[in-house]
Amino acid sequence: MAETISSRPPQPASGAPAPVVSPFLKWSVIIMGVLLVVGMIVLFSTILYRAVKLSGAKSGVSPAAQAQVSPLALGLPADARVEKMALSGNRLALYVSSPGVRELIVVDVRKGAVIRRLRLD
Repeated sequence: MAETISSRPPQPASGAPAPVVSPFLKWSVIIMGVLLVVGMIVLFSTILYRAVKLSGAKSGVSPAAQAQVSPLALGLPADARVEKMALSGNRLALYVSSPGVRELIVVDVRKGAVIRRLRLD
């Protein structure tokens, strides 16, 4: 038997006509699909960029600021020991003990200056 080729879409078995998709709906679905793909590309590109940018940063201090850091002279005796340290923001608290003297020294880390010295006798 010879089959004929028809330009009409196949009819469902029940005899009802096949649903017709409007061109507006078809283009809307295509455009939304493209927007989803572009959005996912932007999302993953941003995540990758930020991950590379953060891993490239070695420290939060710029090289110019690192060059300006100098040792801080606290004027401690040779037998003094730093027993405890605590850091809060840019303040460093040092608990220092030496024979006969206990002292708490608060240092501003950014300025490199002693803010306060407290003798604990």
